[in-house]
Amino acid sequence: YFAKTISEYQEGFTSHGELWLGLDNLAQLTGSDSWELWVELTPWGTGLVQPKKLSAFYSSFKVGKGPSYQLTVAGFDSTRSTLGDALKYHNGRKFSTRDKDQDSDSSRGCSQTYGNGGWWYNSCYHNNINGNNYIEETEQDKGISWEVKESLPLTYHFKESSILIIRKN
Repeated sequence: YFAKTISEYQEGFTSHGELWLGLDNLAQLTGSDSWELWVELTPWGTGLVQPKKLSAFYSSFKVGKGPSYQLTVAGFDSTRSTLGDALKYHNGRKFSTRDKDQDSDSSRGCSQTYGNGGWWYNSCYHNNINGNNYIEETEQDKGISWEVKESLPLTYHFKESSILIIRKN
C-alpha cells in the first residue's frame, strides 16, 4: 500500500484503509511546538511473539521541510517501549522513495530494494514501517519490520504498523 512516489508522500494519501498524513503536513506540524513519537507494531501472533501490540516511544520528533524532509528523532524511552531503538540509525536522514533516492547507500536505492515504500533510510534500514503489507507471516526483507529487543531476532516482520505523533504540553 505504500509503494508510492515522492509526490504522493509529500501530499499524503489513503489506500486500503491506511493513511499517510503527508510529508508537507508533517513538516508544517512538527516545525512548531514540540512533538513526541509513538510507534505501534502488531505481530503476526505466531512463532516468537504473542499477538499483542509492541511499541517504541520517542520524546522528540520532527520532520524538516522539503525537498529532503530530514528526520530528527531522539529521546528513546526504553522503560515505555517494548521494541528496540530502531530509529536512532535513521536520525538525520532524508526521506527516500522509489523515484527519489536520498539514502546513504551509493550502491542501491533502499526503497527500491526493500519493497518500494518511502522511509528515512540510512544504508539501508533498521526498520521499514512502510514495507510491504503481506497477508501472512513472512521472513522476506521487504515487509513491515523493526529491530527489536533481546528475545526476538535482530529484525522481526510485522502484520501492521501505526505511527502516532503527540504534541507536548
